[in-house]
Amino acid sequence: MLRHGERVTDFFRQDKASLVARHIHVSRSTLTDHLAPEAYRPALYADCSDADVALAQALLTPEPSLPALTRLALTAPRYGSVPRHYIELTQDRAVTIELQRKMIAASPCATVSSIEASHSAYFSQPQRLADTVHQIAGFR
Repeated sequence: MLRHGERVTDFFRQDKASLVARHIHVSRSTLTDHLAPEAYRPALYADCSDADVALAQALLTPEPSLPALTRLALTAPRYGSVPRHYIELTQDRAVTIELQRKMIAASPCATVSSIEASHSAYFSQPQRLADTVHQIAGFR
């Protein structure tokens, strides 16, 4: 959803309600960041099963910080030529619905669909997410 010249960190700074923004730890020495473990469930997996949360927690590792710090270089002939669709997750506490809608308003899409789910709908509502993607793609 970001536009030319924008970067992920610019938006997380704006999202005061984001649990990620409040619980992110950045390592300047390794140029990585990670979420505090106590924030995993409320920020990313609020509506997920205990088994899914345990799996995710076992797989989470620090992420490189550079992609979030890099300003995007997008062009109208390439990026602008691809139809964009957005699936908003109304219960997301990592990228709040307010921030999602702010980004959509700043960079409109062909369609916007909604799922009442937290950040990780691929765990909590995989069939609903797949159905929504299929609908967007014109398969259903």
